[in-house]
Amino acid sequence: MKASDLKKILEVPFSIGKSFSPITEYIYVNKNVIKSTDLESYLEVSLNEDMPFQGCVLKEPLQKFLNSIDKNTELNFEVNNNVLMVLYGKKNKFSIPMEDLNNFPESPVVKYTENSFVQSLYITQEVVEEFERAIKFASDTDSSFNGLFLNGDKVYSSNREIIYSGKLEIEDSYSTFIPKNLIKYILKFKDFFNTIEIFEQGFKVKGDLMTLFSPNLGEHKIPDFEEVLNNYKTLSITKTQITEELKNCVTRIKQFDEVVNIFIKEKTINIFTNNINEVIEFENYISKEYSFKFNTNYLKMILDMCDYCNILTKGDLTQPQAFGGNTDKYKIISAVIV
Repeated sequence: MKASDLKKILEVPFSIGKSFSPITEYIYVNKNVIKSTDLESYLEVSLNEDMPFQGCVLKEPLQKFLNSIDKNTELNFEVNNNVLMVLYGKKNKFSIPMEDLNNFPESPVVKYTENSFVQSLYITQEVVEEFERAIKFASDTDSSFNGLFLNGDKVYSSNREIIYSGKLEIEDSYSTFIPKNLIKYILKFKDFFNTIEIFEQGFKVKGDLMTLFSPNLGEHKIPDFEEVLNNYKTLSITKTQITEELKNCVTRIKQFDEVVNIFIKEKTINIFTNNINEVIEFENYISKEYSFKFNTNYLKMILDMCDYCNILTKGDLTQPQAFGGNTDKYKIISAVIV
């Protein structure tokens, strides 16, 4: 077997990290079946042909070895006293510790039954693109918002400061929360998987040759994002088109400060901090003056991802309460800094 072939086969199993249990540092190899787990996520791979060795093999040294040699190197294998010997070149050897197959944790497949099945979501290009956009706004620190909320055909994400709202063209509607780490994993290995099966206790992500089991980590009640979004109404600027000039301006200013002052009057937007001051002209004529502060990182994200931007407020208020952007597929809204 060539090193490149083995490296490709083990790419996804290598990606499952380790946990407190020493056995999670190993991958399970038995004929055409490969398994890897961190005791939360559990990956099973079924190959079309048997592997050239069997046993639980320590992942880290095997991965380092495969990364260190030429991809065209021919490899042969011998197992002696719980040690995998990798033979290469004329007389070269590399030894890797092994464990007995019976020591590897049992598959959680028996827990994923028809009675707990909820729905399937096909990992289409549209789903991938929607997940790639939405995951940018999920929190890294708040466990209640550390993922994507699916409700009907809507996709939401938030870190409690900024909200993303997108839509999927799907026939079946259902509600669930998919953890951020699982979304990132699916996006990283999207070429290997084609379906997300949703169960009451977790997710089964399936491909032609592999299945990933990932549990639900606690209850996640879906907030009423639509109520929050509907509380805002657009002020004078309606569908102001985002220009390259405006995006370039914000890209420069973002290098200097985390918060910018925005002043809008007539047909100009003045964006400034103590370090830099820029004035941009736009098509709309604004009869009133608006002044507010805004997060430069959120401002750049909105301008880079959207076609139009607008200023929003709540109820009968006449001063800006939020800044947002939209396309015909999704919208983003973030509260201004008072």
